[in-house]
Amino acid sequence: MFKYEKDSLKRITEKLKNIFSHRLKAVVAFGSRIRGDFNSELANYRINVKSGLVENKYVEYFKILLSGTTDVDYGDFEVIDKERAEDSLNKAYEFLIMAESLLEKLMPDE
Repeated sequence: MFKYEKDSLKRITEKLKNIFSHRLKAVVAFGSRIRGDFNSELANYRINVKSGLVENKYVEYFKILLSGTTDVDYGDFEVIDKERAEDSLNKAYEFLIMAESLLEKLMPDE
């Protein structure tokens, strides 16, 4: 990883600290550039921000829904019964309501 990239990550982290203040739990950077085992300019890094703004329940909902989507999109064959489909719809709806509420708190209409 180059010095300018390290400096950029430090600036990003400082900005996130200013935005989330005491709610910021972690900023995690990962990927081949962070590990230092990249061999081309196409290598990248990703940043994961843990703000503490989303309850663990919704994080788990997201993981379950993403896993189900991945299974259906990339698995060999996936059968979804009515009960699982309804459960997924309920989780997705509840997640979207939470996300909308969070957006309203973070970006109130002026």
